[in-house]
Amino acid sequence: MRRVLSFFALSALLALTAAQEAELSLTRIDAVDSSRINKDQWRIKGYLNEPSGNITQTIGQSGLVAELLDGADDTLDTASFAPNDCRILARGKRVVCKTLGSRLTLRQSKPPKSLHVASHGRANGFYRVSGNFRRVNFQEDPVVSPLTVELMTGELMFSDTNTDCSIKSKRMNTKTTIKCKPGTPVPTTAPTAAST
Repeated sequence: MRRVLSFFALSALLALTAAQEAELSLTRIDAVDSSRINKDQWRIKGYLNEPSGNITQTIGQSGLVAELLDGADDTLDTASFAPNDCRILARGKRVVCKTLGSRLTLRQSKPPKSLHVASHGRANGFYRVSGNFRRVNFQEDPVVSPLTVELMTGELMFSDTNTDCSIKSKRMNTKTTIKCKPGTPVPTTAPTAAST
């Protein structure tokens, strides 16, 4: 009985450790809130650490969803990429997802020293992430900072919040630009089953 319990405890610990290592670390989240219809836009840059190295295969089978949320936890925009909107390139080392006005790219790379992330060897699951989403209409006005981005594929969800934000308005407040970078950490959950 003790061996069975020990086995389950070890399995749970390994699963928890792997989940804790998998994370989204964005270096910037920018949003442009325009008074004109379908002229809002947002951009992201950063890194995705997914040690199993299976994320490109999952995207190829399940597609990818990117969501932008504001400080009130309201969804500002959702970009959905079907599996056929995503191209798996360089033997899974690069993924490019495109739809009208939206583009999201994952490119395998070495982790920057500033993140203190261990290398995963040949099954490297560390990627540079960049995304550009144009011709959208934010669902909330005004946009409340900080900004959060969630990436979902299959049963995995990755989330990061950038809390150090600057806000500038132009053209008599008809265009507001919010630029956010990492600041005071905000507690985030490990990858979980995406809600359906």
